[in-house]
Amino acid sequence: MTDMAVVGSEVNNNAQTPTPRNYLWTQLTTGTKGLPVQAPGCRATGQMVGTFGAAVVIEGSDDGTNYYTLKDRWGNAVSLTAAGQFDIANLPAYTRPNAGAITGVTVSMTVSHL
Repeated sequence: MTDMAVVGSEVNNNAQTPTPRNYLWTQLTTGTKGLPVQAPGCRATGQMVGTFGAAVVIEGSDDGTNYYTLKDRWGNAVSLTAAGQFDIANLPAYTRPNAGAITGVTVSMTVSHL
């Protein structure tokens, strides 16, 4: 498995609130894992688009080595097999996408402080 580069940019929507951060993993392919981002304790919303042949999951880790599939606010695994959105209430120390048998999926995630 190979790691894809993370492209990140900050967007300040309101000077009165903490700055949301936008992360984008582009063109994930079969067996790739996005490089992890660090935003512990934050809320994340995101979307995935592209050609799916299997699931793309959003994983988390507290130590940066041992990863597990994250769950949304309702307790469901964040695992998409078609274009869609996700919402995670509380991120661990490290967060990344992990691709199955796919072609050119793009994952975008906006992280904001709770």
